[in-house]
Amino acid sequence: MEKFSQAEANNEDELTQPESVGRRNFLRGVFAAGVVAAVGGQPIRELFEETLTPEQTEKELTECLEKLKSEYGVEIDFSELKDADKKIEHLSLAEQRDFAESMLGALEVYPKSYVHGSGLTTIKTGKHLRIESDNSKTSKTEAYFSSKYPERVLISKESFEGYLTDKFGWDNDRRMKSTFHHEFYHQNDPHVHDRAFNHGWTMEEATKGADPHFHTQDVFSIRREGFASTYGALGGAAEDRAEVAAALLLDPEAFERIALDEPALVDKIQKIKKEFFDRSHGIMDETYWKLRSGGDMKAIKEYFLLREQLSESSDK
Repeated sequence: MEKFSQAEANNEDELTQPESVGRRNFLRGVFAAGVVAAVGGQPIRELFEETLTPEQTEKELTECLEKLKSEYGVEIDFSELKDADKKIEHLSLAEQRDFAESMLGALEVYPKSYVHGSGLTTIKTGKHLRIESDNSKTSKTEAYFSSKYPERVLISKESFEGYLTDKFGWDNDRRMKSTFHHEFYHQNDPHVHDRAFNHGWTMEEATKGADPHFHTQDVFSIRREGFASTYGALGGAAEDRAEVAAALLLDPEAFERIALDEPALVDKIQKIKKEFFDRSHGIMDETYWKLRSGGDMKAIKEYFLLREQLSESSDK
């Protein structure tokens, strides 16, 4: 069984969020300033919301789920995972709301036609995802995609490795978006199991400085030269591409700035951009990446609408 998981997230610029986020930002500030944050972090904040404002929390969740379904054709499945080899813990109401908002924010950076054309219909989630391996030991992962179920991705709300940062980081929004972009790239990658293509990718990028095996100047660093992350370097060509895609979608300006002195990373970025251009039928072009770098989601949505309207007119 194939397993594709994403382990590291990069920084992301702020995206447009629902108006209700302003209220929660105030709550976060209140908790962050007091003793409560030191002993409870996110769980205390979520308990507060579910205890004192459950109707508002449920309303926000419902609105977000309806928007995901109506605009992108995607549903979030919070139910118990029935796969025999996987386990995932249930999310509370506030956790479900936070997760749904993160997924909506992640999907908003894609044209609607791109998402509809991908075939993705379901995002399955829970607090932690565990996958039972062949030797009966439990493997912990942040996300999972199997080509046996191309319409579905599984994403953990929280990370085992990032437990404290998730707990005190309130909603771990960046990590969840990064994880989604990573898995969604796998879901659209036609070369996931193409050994010849993946071998060629690795060999070609190695000639440009992206050596996954060893690089002296990066022995003690978090990231190896030519790769978006350590996981991208060690996970193989498919994971390498998915990590580049995720970093690019989170913060293209920062990621391309990192790549300036790394020919292999520059080359990978251009290849992934070309893939997005082709899959989006030209909508995710250089104008899109400039807008994305600016972080203006309103401008991006207007550009998507304009391009899709022009596409519809040309088809008539």
